[in-house]
Amino acid sequence: MDQAFIRRRRLLLAAVAAWAGGHVGWAGATGQQASALLAEFLEGQTATEQGIELELPEVVDNATSVPVKIKVDWSADGTVFCEEVLVVAEANPYPTVCRFRFTPLMGRTEVETRIRLSESQQVLVLARMSDGSMRQAQQDIMVVLGGCS
Repeated sequence: MDQAFIRRRRLLLAAVAAWAGGHVGWAGATGQQASALLAEFLEGQTATEQGIELELPEVVDNATSVPVKIKVDWSADGTVFCEEVLVVAEANPYPTVCRFRFTPLMGRTEVETRIRLSESQQVLVLARMSDGSMRQAQQDIMVVLGGCS
C-alpha cells in the first residue's frame, strides 16, 4: 500500500474515534454532579486557598486543548505532601477533568497537561494533603469555541 493511503486511513480513523468519543453516552453534567464530586473529595473538610498554584489562560480559542499547570507546595521538612489533585469543570458533560495521585518519593507536586472544556466556566483544582488538609485554587476561563460539543 502506498504511504499516502495509509496516512489518510489513519487520519480518518482518528477523526471517527474523536467524534465517537466526544458524543457517545453523554448524559450532560449538572451542578448536582459537580457538587457530589466535590463533597466526596473534600470529605467534610474546608479547603484553603494557600499553597496551590493554578495557571490557565484567561481566554482560549480552541477549547479542545487548553494548557493547565498545577503546583502544590509541600511542608519545608517534607512531612506533609500532596496525595491527590482533582481538576473539576462543572459545565463540562463530565465534571471530573482529571485526577492525579502522588507519593512522597515524587519529590514535588507539579503537573502540566491539556484539558478539554465545553464552554466558558470556572475551573477548580482541589488538593488533598497527607495530613488531611485540603487546598484549592480556581480560575475563570473564557472559551470562544467549545471543545466538548
